[in-house]
Amino acid sequence: MARKGSKGSTKTPIDPHTLEIIHEYILGVANDSSDLREPHLRPSLTETYELVIFAFSLLIVVGFVSNLIVFYAIIRRKMYRDTTQAFVLNNAICDIVKCLFVLPLSAYVLLVQNWVLGELMCTFLPMIQDIPMHVSTLTFTLMAWDRQRFIRNPHQTRFPAFVCCFGTWLTSMCLVLPYPLYIMYVDIGNYVEELIGVGICIYNLVDDMEEYMRGIFLTMYVAPMILVSYMYVRTSQKLRNRMKTSAKGVRMSAEGYINGHRLLQRDTKFADGSINSRSTSENYQGNEEDVEHIPRRVPKLNVLQEKRNQGYLVFTVSVYGICMCPIMVLRLVRFYLVETYDSSGIIDVVYTVFVWIAFAPVCITPLVHIVWQFSCLYDTPRCLKGAEIKHSGDTVDILDSALSASFQRRLYSDDQQPLSTGSSSLIDGSSGSCRES
Repeated sequence: MARKGSKGSTKTPIDPHTLEIIHEYILGVANDSSDLREPHLRPSLTETYELVIFAFSLLIVVGFVSNLIVFYAIIRRKMYRDTTQAFVLNNAICDIVKCLFVLPLSAYVLLVQNWVLGELMCTFLPMIQDIPMHVSTLTFTLMAWDRQRFIRNPHQTRFPAFVCCFGTWLTSMCLVLPYPLYIMYVDIGNYVEELIGVGICIYNLVDDMEEYMRGIFLTMYVAPMILVSYMYVRTSQKLRNRMKTSAKGVRMSAEGYINGHRLLQRDTKFADGSINSRSTSENYQGNEEDVEHIPRRVPKLNVLQEKRNQGYLVFTVSVYGICMCPIMVLRLVRFYLVETYDSSGIIDVVYTVFVWIAFAPVCITPLVHIVWQFSCLYDTPRCLKGAEIKHSGDTVDILDSALSASFQRRLYSDDQQPLSTGSSSLIDGSSGSCRES
C-alpha cells in the first residue's frame, strides 16, 4: 500500500485481493463489494438488532422522562436545600446526560461493526461514556458519607452540596484524561484511495492500558462500593440505637399522657439561667419581644423518617452497584480474552447485554425516588394520629411532637405564636421535613 505523498502525488489503487482482506478484517466477512464508508451491522447482531434498538430506546425514554420529573420536583419544591436531595439532583442531572448523549452513542457503537465516526469521536467517546459513570459513583459515596455524619450528629454542619457536586464532575473529568494515551485511530484513507474516510479505532497496544483499567476498577468501583456499604451499615446501626434509646425515654416520660393523665411537670430554663416551673410558665403573659429570651427547642432527629429514607437510599445504591458489576468485571478481564472470529459474536452479545444492565439505574433510581417522595407525603405521622398505638418504638416522634405541642400550649397564651419544633428530615422545601397540615 502506498503512503500518502506530497502535494500533487496520487495514491496507487489497491489490488482486489488486499481490499478483500481489509473488508474481512473490518467487517468480519470477505466482501469487497460493500462500501466501508457506510455503517454496517455487526454480524452477531443482525437478527437481534431491532430488539437491541428497542431495549436502548426504552432506557432513553423512561430514564429521561423520570429523571426530568425528579429534577423538576426538586427544583420546584426547593428540596435542593437539603444536602441529600442536592446529591439526588446531581445524580438526576448525570442520568439525563447519560440518556441524551451516552446511551445513543453507546448503542450505535455496539450495533455498528466498522468505525465511521472519525478520529475525534474515537478519542473522546470513552471519556464521554465514563465521566457520568464516575459522577454517579462519587455522588453516592459523598451522599453516604454526609448521611453518616448527619445521623451521628444532627447539629453538625453538613457538606456544601453544590461544591461537592461540582467536585464530582471535575474529578471525573480528571480521571478520564489518560484515555487519549491509550486510544489509537488509524485513518485508512491516508493509505488506500478507495477507503478515504474509513478508519480503525483500536487500543494503543504500545502503552499498557490494562494497568489503567485495573486502577479504575479498584478506585472507582471496588473501593467506593466497600466504603458506601460500610457507611450505610454504620448509619443503620446508629438509627437503630437511636430508635431504642428514644423509645425507652419517651415511654418513661409520656406514660401519663398515654393513659390519659396529665403531663409530667417540666422546668423551663431561660437564657439568664433562671428556671420557671410549669405553673409559672403557663401563666406567662409577657410581651412578644420577651419571647426571644426563651430559647427555642433544639430540633430533634426524626428517627422514623430517617430510617425510611435510609431504606430507599440503601436500595438505590445496591441496585447501582449490582448493575455496574458485570460491565466493570468484563472490561477488566477482556484484556485476557483471546477474541477470534468464532468467539467475537458471543463477546459482542454479552457486552451489549452488560452495557444495557449497567445503564438500567437511569430508570430505576428516579422511579425509586418518586416512590420515596410519595411515601413521605402519604405515610406521615399525621396519618396515624387516630390510629391505635401498638408499639412504643414506632411512635417515638408522634409522642414527642404531642408532648411538645401540649407543653407549648401551656407555656404561651392564645394570642402568642408558639415556637417551632419541627423535626429535620429530607422532604420539606426549607428544612427537609415532611409537611403536616
